[in-house]
Amino acid sequence: MPSVGMQVTTMPSTVNSTVTPAATPAAAEPSPSGPYLRTAKSTYQTSEEIEVEFGNFQGSSFDWIALVEKEKPDDTWGTYKYTSGKTSGKVAFSSAWAGTYELRGFFNNGKEVKARVTITIE
Repeated sequence: MPSVGMQVTTMPSTVNSTVTPAATPAAAEPSPSGPYLRTAKSTYQTSEEIEVEFGNFQGSSFDWIALVEKEKPDDTWGTYKYTSGKTSGKVAFSSAWAGTYELRGFFNNGKEVKARVTITIE
């Protein structure tokens, strides 16, 4: 009989049993080490909502993501959404006119782009 604090482990019987190796998990996509933006696809229709995943943000209630025409300078605002103080999550934009756009991530009401992804709207 075991005493208090003693751990007892029993081993299963291996007589007439087959050992099946554990399945190897599929390789997961590595997580980016810095701030990132992702969309489910690179091309959207003008009537389609654009959902943007963000991650590795600072978590300031003033971190924000802008939808801007690609050729515009980095300090151009465009349509924007705050990230609600989250370090990761999703925001959605109503689509825009046809063209090539960037989604740009900024920290704490700043104007330095920390992450970007290009999309096309047709």
